[in-house]
Formats: sequence, structure tokens, C-alpha cells
Amino acid sequence: MRWISFAIWVGLLVSLSRAAPQESAKLRSDSVATDRSPIEQAAEAYEAAYNKGDAATLESLWTEEAIYTNRSTGNVIKSRKKIVEEFKKTFASGKKSTMALTTDSVQFISPTVAVEHGTASIESKGSDPESYVYTAVYVKQGNQWLLDRVTDDEAPIPHPSQQLQALEWIIGSWRGGSSDSEVRIESNWATNRSFISRTFTITGGKETFSGTQIIGWDPINQRIRSWTFDQDGTYAEGTWSNRGDSWTITNQGVLSDGKKSGMVNVMTKIDANTISWKTLDRAAAGKLLPNIGEVILLRE
Repeated sequence: MRWISFAIWVGLLVSLSRAAPQESAKLRSDSVATDRSPIEQAAEAYEAAYNKGDAATLESLWTEEAIYTNRSTGNVIKSRKKIVEEFKKTFASGKKSTMALTTDSVQFISPTVAVEHGTASIESKGSDPESYVYTAVYVKQGNQWLLDRVTDDEAPIPHPSQQLQALEWIIGSWRGGSSDSEVRIESNWATNRSFISRTFTITGGKETFSGTQIIGWDPINQRIRSWTFDQDGTYAEGTWSNRGDSWTITNQGVLSDGKKSGMVNVMTKIDANTISWKTLDRAAAGKLLPNIGEVILLRE
């Protein structure tokens, strides 16, 4: 069951009413903790214990009257004892899973109550990765912050435009080249900003070469991809990866005669109005072709 495979394992909480009924959310700000590191450390301990299959340690991270509520299914598990029983069942099944937790925010309601919002990913062999958002209420008992209320839900699916936001700087008209050739690129948002559409024209001497490229988010492989179509019927599919503002696009294509081709493009943002473009590892019909040196494109 989904709520077994994640929520319990994520230590995520919600429902402040029972956490510390005598604490006031209106305490003076100078009396409330602001250092989130103890909460992050508690989440890290939870993640480590889960990945080791260590039910005993997990048990020590919850309050005795802890409650886990799955927001999607409505399932509620009350008490640390019953929560740990679910852990033990899961670990005894032999299905190895790994968890990764990310703390997105921490709010201290009082000196002894904190609320964590975060995201969690669960990976199991033979299953698709699962991603969840969670809310966790921690109560400080002695010197330890313990989970007291947990709730989780499926992570909202980001709109493709959010995934492509890192490329927004390429939107616009660009022009560059050398003394004997000119490159022009026009980039625009398309289809409710779900894709980026680019047209390009390369002019050299009396010849002009043009094509179209569509850039989008691949939700299966969790990466940016592109599809390029040239005027002569050649097409290619590219996978994108980046380090900061430098993007590497690995393309595999098919020529109009059916033979395979490939190349690697490196696109780097120099500043808001300047792009560096290189083409490496070119091959067509089984033959290696010369690299194309750096071309500087300027925003028009």
C-alpha cells in the first residue's frame, strides 16, 4: 500500500492541536528558536535509519502518542508502537527501498514545537520512483526533537514551464557568425509555455540552410529534450544537461537518406545578451566530421 511505502517512512506531520496544547503560537519572537539545523538533523537521522532498515532507531524518533495521517487515502496510524509495527512489516517483506528527504522550510511555533515542510523520494528495485510532499510537526522532549504528527500527499506535478525555466534566457532573437557566414536564431515560448520553439537560419555565400527545433520536458526520463527538423528532411533528438549556464546537448539523428548522424552542441550563457555556441563530435553516415569552432550570438 502506498501509505506504507512512504508516509510512515518520511516522518512528516501535521495537526498542531495535540502537539503542545499549552504552547502559545503568540510567544514573543525572541523566545522562539530560529536555528533549523536540529530539525534537518532529525530528518537526516530518519532517512539514515530507514535506509538501513533500522526499526529500533526509527522508533526512537517518534513521540509515544505520535499520529501519522495519509492525506490522500485517509489512513491514520495512532501511537509510536503501531507506526513501528508497519516499519517492521515493510522491512520483513525484503523489498529494499531507499529514501531521500529534502527539508524545504522549517517554522518554529514555540520553543518546543516546529513544523517542517519537505519533499521525499522513495526508490524501490523494480518500481518507478515515488515522490511526495510532507508536513511534519516536531515536539522537543528533553534535548531531542521528536516526530509527533505526520501527513503526506503526492507531490504536485510541476508545469513544464517550470522545468524549462532554466532556459528562459534563450527566449528572443539572436544573431552571430563570421565574415563569410551568418547565423540567426529566433526562440519563443509555445503551447502555453509548455515548449520552447526555435527557428534557425544559416547563410553562407549563396546558400541558406534553415530548420526548426522544439525543446520540452521529458517527464519519464526527468530531463530536458529537443527535437530538431532541417529543411532537407534530416531530424535529430537531443538530450540536455547543464552545469550552471553551460548546456550540453547530445544529438542523435537520421539523415534524409536514412543514414545516422550525431553531434554534441555546447551552449553557454556569457551574459544576458551573449551566447557562445560550439559543435563537437560531429559524425554522419559513419564518418567523423570536423568540429565547428565557437560562434558568438548576440541578442538583437
